[in-house]
Amino acid sequence: MKLVIFGLGREGYSNYKFLKQITPEAEIILTDDQPLENLSAVWKTILLHDQLTAFVQSVYFTQNLDKQSAIILSPGIKPTHPLLQKFEGQQIFITNNTQICLELCRPEL
Repeated sequence: MKLVIFGLGREGYSNYKFLKQITPEAEIILTDDQPLENLSAVWKTILLHDQLTAFVQSVYFTQNLDKQSAIILSPGIKPTHPLLQKFEGQQIFITNNTQICLELCRPEL
């Protein structure tokens, strides 16, 4: 299983911290439209210290994902983004922070 965090702003960082808490052994791929050198220094520190996490700029994203993988989107990533279109029809789970929170926090009916 691979977890892809797409969009590395504040919410992307929040997603990373949460996912590391609940799945510390998961492989995480960070991706953004910006190159790594344009992103916050926090990402460079994470990549230096977390061997299970890698960065790929979205335009160069060629990772194979399977049905057990998930893409976690940050706000502002449009559903028409070329990277998301690449996985259309492949049964890759695509979610976001709000959906995760609602699923984890809603009372059982």
